[in-house]
Amino acid sequence: MRNAVKQVFDEYTESILEELEQSKDFKAINPAQDFFQDKLFYAVQNNSDYYLLSSDRRIIKFDDLEENGYIIRNGIIPSTCNFRIKSAAEFIKGKSVNILDCFNSINSQLQKYIYFDDSRIYNILTIWTIGTYFYRAFRYYPYIWLNADKGSGKTRVMEVLRPLAFNAIMAVNSTEASIFRFVDTDCATLFIDEFEKLKKDNQQGIITLLNSGFNFEGSVVRTEKAMDTYKPKTYSAFSPKMFAGIADISDVLMDRCIKVKLLKKPKDTVVQSYKLDDITMEQNKTLRDELYICALEHAGNIKKIYDSNKISMPDVLSDREQDIWEVLFSIAKYIDETNKTNIIDSLNGFAIDSSKERAKINIEKNDSYKLISILVDVLPTLTPKKIQDKTKYYDSDELFGKFKKTEEFGWLKSKNYLTTMLSNKFHINNDRVTISGKKTRLYAIPDNHIRMLVERYNLNEVVDVSNF
Repeated sequence: MRNAVKQVFDEYTESILEELEQSKDFKAINPAQDFFQDKLFYAVQNNSDYYLLSSDRRIIKFDDLEENGYIIRNGIIPSTCNFRIKSAAEFIKGKSVNILDCFNSINSQLQKYIYFDDSRIYNILTIWTIGTYFYRAFRYYPYIWLNADKGSGKTRVMEVLRPLAFNAIMAVNSTEASIFRFVDTDCATLFIDEFEKLKKDNQQGIITLLNSGFNFEGSVVRTEKAMDTYKPKTYSAFSPKMFAGIADISDVLMDRCIKVKLLKKPKDTVVQSYKLDDITMEQNKTLRDELYICALEHAGNIKKIYDSNKISMPDVLSDREQDIWEVLFSIAKYIDETNKTNIIDSLNGFAIDSSKERAKINIEKNDSYKLISILVDVLPTLTPKKIQDKTKYYDSDELFGKFKKTEEFGWLKSKNYLTTMLSNKFHINNDRVTISGKKTRLYAIPDNHIRMLVERYNLNEVVDVSNF
């Protein structure tokens, strides 16, 4: 083995090398909320002084972060620090909060002021609110879509939850740039009422933020003025988000949401009027402090459940639906295991019902789902022209005629269009086949192919494949 040749550098290069060799590795942290190495971190403020508080009950002045191995990501101090310093000190000295107490307090608030015809929604919104305090421990965090007619209480839901959720802001009369900064720097929980107005006001940037901010790596790039030029700047889009509206939303956004349908309350049902007076505001601040302590104490254990991949969720959920629900199931499982409750049952039932509704909506709105649904209905009414090598061959004219008679595909002008859709979407080909010495075009559908499509598109609960 040849000996390495010693390099000779000039004095300037030697000085730079010395700097590089003595440099330290720092962990860039978002002080508003961050989670790594099984620890949760928050910024706390005392007058003009800022501190970093961690779940191992340590506190570090911002001025001393570097010597402790941390730097502030992008060097920006969060503008919102809602954890009151007195409560932070109590946590450092050993104060503990039972997560079930926080659950019950939020749940009671919701039941006091809001009517849901489905009682399971109280549990879902409660767990979602608790999770906003440590959402950065997870890969995904679900959005809540409040879908309701006017006067059904969706604005009231936001009024009650906004003071309790982590660093919450209401996106009303706020510029796109300020919303991006709040989400990026303050890890803000974003509330948007009257969602339909975003499109009318041409706030495409916020819609892009919503489309991107469902997962931890989600980001948006904006061009902003710096001195006399414009430079691109990347913002983190990841944060909890709740929005309310009357109209349907895009398929992309739907895939990131738990839909909560609100109905107008019966006339004989009484809920209290929500007034944000001094007493209510102080109660909210106290509960918010308890949520901070609760998260600092319990987030690490919930994260372990989330990472275990052993969370039992309904089999009917698609992969994306499991991504949506996994966080809430992890929190519910932890509460149940530590307090002998059974909250997770309400999530199970609601998730199954949501999956069925989503499948029905997909059949109504999406051509792929419509095609599968109609294939399930019409193929059993046709006699295969040929069966060979575990494949059934159907007359293409007959199948096209069946599709033409449906409400969904009565618009079809030619068989070629149907053939292209079936081939491109599902690998169902229109093969040239010889029968009784004549060549004819037949759709080739392998055995179990329809069952496989129903399963892949998560339609098991809404279509009957017993004939296949």
